Amino acid sequence: MTSSQQGLTLIEVLIALVIVAVAFAALLNAATEAINHSRLLKHKTLAHWVAMQGINFAQTGLVSVSNFQANHYKTRMFHQDFYWRVEVQPTGLNRVDALVVRVRNAPRGPYTEVLRTFRVHSDG
Repeated sequence: MTSSQQGLTLIEVLIALVIVAVAFAALLNAATEAINHSRLLKHKTLAHWVAMQGINFAQTGLVSVSNFQANHYKTRMFHQDFYWRVEVQPTGLNRVDALVVRVRNAPRGPYTEVLRTFRVHSDG
């Protein structure tokens, strides 16, 4: 190139385009990952809310809780169905049982959220 010529050669333009494309691909990948993590966090938060609601229902008697038998329920929250069960488990302590609520987002499959609390019951 002589001193009177100005501008970029085709190779220089192609190299710049490759750099921009690689940067854009990395940015797109990061944005996709952030969206996926946001969805997961939303689901876990809602499932935890459903589990807390199940604990409250069990403690206040709004749902049936049988000793050492699981009872299944369905809750709709934020346009999403959650399937949960509450069960009473022994703790080995006198008059103390564990209430365990397990939540999933499908009628079948693994439970994605587990919440455990304890209750004291009367011996009467």
